[in-house]
Amino acid sequence: MAASSSTSFLLTEVEGGAYTKLNIINNNAAPVELTIQLVRADGEILVSVSRSINPNGALVADLFNDLFPGMVPDHRRVYQG
Repeated sequence: MAASSSTSFLLTEVEGGAYTKLNIINNNAAPVELTIQLVRADGEILVSVSRSINPNGALVADLFNDLFPGMVPDHRRVYQG
């Protein structure tokens, strides 16, 4: 087991022209449920998705193609396309 684990974290920048890929691992013996929220700079939650990660598994996903399809990044904001 890892010395420490995070229960929440913040990605402050996302790629507009390329992609932003998330790699989240679960190194525990039990499955993990997680919620990923796309939040504007003012704190408004635009959209939220839930995913499950199997024991000793991983979630590897592109932010806009896999988790938030239809959302389009802009350099200063994210909006629904």
